[in-house]
Amino acid sequence: MKCDNCERNFEGEHTICPYCAKIVGDPQILETNEKISEDMINLSKKYLDKFYTKYKGTKLFVMENLATAILWTGLTLYQFQANYGTKSAKLSTLVIKRGFTDKNHIFDFGKNQDLMIREASITLFMFQIENFLKQINLILENKFDDKGYSGLLKHVLREVGLNDSELKNYNSLYLPSVVRNSLHYAGIHTDNDTEGKIEDIQFKFKKGKKVIYGSWYHTYFFFENMIVTVEKILASPKIINKELQKLEESENN
Repeated sequence: MKCDNCERNFEGEHTICPYCAKIVGDPQILETNEKISEDMINLSKKYLDKFYTKYKGTKLFVMENLATAILWTGLTLYQFQANYGTKSAKLSTLVIKRGFTDKNHIFDFGKNQDLMIREASITLFMFQIENFLKQINLILENKFDDKGYSGLLKHVLREVGLNDSELKNYNSLYLPSVVRNSLHYAGIHTDNDTEGKIEDIQFKFKKGKKVIYGSWYHTYFFFENMIVTVEKILASPKIINKELQKLEESENN
């Protein structure tokens, strides 16, 4: 397959180019959302029951919020598709029969709504990630007392033994925050150039350039990798053993 952005060839059926992280081809927004919404709901289900059962009663119960944020995204996207998708039977009833006769205007409205949901979902999820890291920091004996998301993230990963040399864990939680920050500036990256890999995909952010990693494919990719790293943090002996021990002690008293 060949990417129409960087013009490099790669093998496999990737939706995201591994060299420049751009969506391959030009998928139709309102036609592809249905699959993404189902993937989001399935991803949420995978973790929601697990987190609810394992961490209820501990400071780590905040993890339920992460899985719930993914579920909210999937359900909101599903409802959007049902109401505004090109195959929706509701579209003519809700919009066309009420005086909106220009289908281009309707499609533009749908694209704007789609963008708002994506922006809201990545903002909500990053808020939950930051909250999670702050809760983990409270559990650690060696606490991070400074400000800044990047510094807090590096500290937590180092303390729980996940500060790998290739920055795989760091990138999975940091690069989505760069996308989120760009939303404050109409999608423009205003900080210094930065880049990094998540799985086998290279992401590059150029100062003053528009960030192109905000599609639903990217959003799902970020969510999936972030929650995997979060689970690694939770599995650290410094975290899970201490919290489950506290829970057991409180139940016995």
